[in-house]
This record gives sequence, structure tokens and C-alpha cells, in this order.
Amino acid sequence: MKIPKNTKLLITGAPRSGTYFTARLLFNLGLNIRHEYLDTHGTVSSIHLLNTSGFTKVVHQIREPLKSISSLHKIDWLAQELWIDQKRDENFTGHFKNNLVSKKSIDSDTIESNWLYFLDKIKDRNLTRKCMKAYICWNELASEKSDYTYKLEDILTSSDYFNSWLMSLGLTPEEGDYQKSLKFTKEVDVSNSILSKHTGSLQIGGVRTSPDLSWEILESLDSGLSQKIKNLTSGFYS
Repeated sequence: MKIPKNTKLLITGAPRSGTYFTARLLFNLGLNIRHEYLDTHGTVSSIHLLNTSGFTKVVHQIREPLKSISSLHKIDWLAQELWIDQKRDENFTGHFKNNLVSKKSIDSDTIESNWLYFLDKIKDRNLTRKCMKAYICWNELASEKSDYTYKLEDILTSSDYFNSWLMSLGLTPEEGDYQKSLKFTKEVDVSNSILSKHTGSLQIGGVRTSPDLSWEILESLDSGLSQKIKNLTSGFYS
């Protein structure tokens, strides 16, 4: 893959939309890009969405709603709120004192301001409804700020699509990139500690399980939010 000079991409979307997967693909092809943190060629991140200045291209990655909303249950939303509170309190040590290091991170202000913005908009006592709101809120803003939107599930469907996807990012595909990427995703793992520099500040509180969801479940819970998700993703998902 050929990378034009001064390339600085922002590939963004909702959390749990496959941004880590996409960062792995591009990193494997030689792009100096990180997951949720900036590198020479940019970032694949849901938490750099509020300020998109300075990027050569901003693109929106969307993932199938039911899978994405289910996966959003893995986020410990309360922990994010506690992390923000802790960062504001210089005297706080408690159980999260390891995250004091993140106060000095170059991306710390970006991460904090993004979480503050979205957490305020998705408040809800029901976890699934909160995840529905998160899917809508992040994807609406990502769509508004991006040059175009593509489906995560399409990236590796064919060599032609893969190459057109790279070109749409401003990159030049070379022979073998598609097969290399197929083999890579099946056989090779790149640790998130390599693709990111974070200190655990976004993973406080462990990992929750992902429930099995259906449109019937979402509609019975909140028909208005369910319809909004369908409207948002029409043209991408039936």
C-alpha cells in the first residue's frame, strides 16, 4: 500500500463498531495509525469525534445495529463517569489511582471532553436504552462530520471493494494487499497495547456480557429510539 505524504486519517464511529479491527488492518499494511490515540497517519477512534480539524480525511464506519448495540453493553458506563470525576479531583487516589498517569497523556483532554459530551446525552437508567442512545448519538455526529460512511462488514467482502475502500481513504492499494489482509485477520493478532497507548482508563470495571437482541426487543423497550436507529441505518442495513 502506498501512503501519500501528510496523510492523517480519522476513521470514526460509535464505540464497539469495529474500530480496533480496522486499526489492525491498516496497521498491518504499513500505516502508522493507532486505536483511539493519534499517530503519524492518524487514528481509528470513537473518541476523537468532537474536534476533527487537522485530519486530511474524516470517514464514518458503521456497524450492524443489533450487534453494535449488544456490544455496547460491554462498556462499564458508570466507570467512565467515575473516571471523569477522578480526573477532575487531584486529591483522589482510591481504586483508580493508576489512571492518574492518563492526566499527562497528550490525548487526555480530547478523551475527557468527548466522554463528557456523550455521557451527558445518553443518560438513562435502563442499560439497553442507554446503549441505543449511544449508537444513535455517536453515529449521527460521525455521519455529520465525515466525508462519507461505509459498512464495517463490507471491507473484506471482495478484493475490488477492499481496494476501493483504501482509495476512498486516500491510500493507494498494491497487489496482494487484500490477500495479506485476509490472512492477517485469520491468523495474526495485534495486541491493543501495541495499537494504543492507553493506561486502562477506558476499561475500568471489567467487561460485561453482550445480550442477544432483536428488533422486537428494542421496539418493545422504546419504539421511538428503535425507529430512529432504523432511519439512521437505512440504506446501509435493511
